[in-house]
Amino acid sequence: MKKYLAFALIFSLLSFAACKKSEEQQNSQNSASSQKGNPDKAFKPQGGRNRQEQPGTLKVDLYTDKNLVKSITPEDIPALTSTKIKAGAKEVLGIQLKDLLAKQNMKGKNVALVGESYTANLTWDQVNSNNIYLIMTPKKRLKLFTDSKNLADVKLPKKLNKITVGDTPQQQPETKPAT
Repeated sequence: MKKYLAFALIFSLLSFAACKKSEEQQNSQNSASSQKGNPDKAFKPQGGRNRQEQPGTLKVDLYTDKNLVKSITPEDIPALTSTKIKAGAKEVLGIQLKDLLAKQNMKGKNVALVGESYTANLTWDQVNSNNIYLIMTPKKRLKLFTDSKNLADVKLPKKLNKITVGDTPQQQPETKPAT
C-alpha cells in the first residue's frame, strides 16, 4: 500500500512540474511575440479610458436657462453641418452658432459655451455679430472655430459639451488642482 501511495505522490509531483513547465513555455512564447511587434496577441490596453464605452461623450446639449431644448448626437451632426467653412487652410463642414440657435428658437442675453474644463460666456450681441462656427471633426464631434478678431481675447473650449442660452452668465466649473 505504501508503494502505491509513494508512486501516486511521485506521479502527481511530476505531472505538476510538467504543467508548470508548459505554462512557462507559453509565457515565454507570448513575450517573444510581443517583442516582435505582433499587436494581435500581445497588446492588451491596461486601464485608461475606452471612448466607445462612454455614452454621451459625443453629444452636445442645448439648454435655455435650465431646460433642455435638444441633444445633438453624432447622427444629427451631418444634417446640421451642411455649409462648407474655410477654417485656416482646410474647408470643413459647419454651421454658424447664431444659425443653430435660430433653428432651435433660442434667445437670451447670454450664451454659455461649456466645455470639459471651462466655460466661455458670450453676450447675445457677440454671438450674432461675430463669425462663430460649430465645425464637425473627423471623429464627429462639434468644435468651435472663429475667425473674428473681436473674440481674440475670449478663450473658447476645445470640445463643446453644452450650450446654454439665458439671462445670466454661467459660472466656471470647478477645476481640480494638478497634483
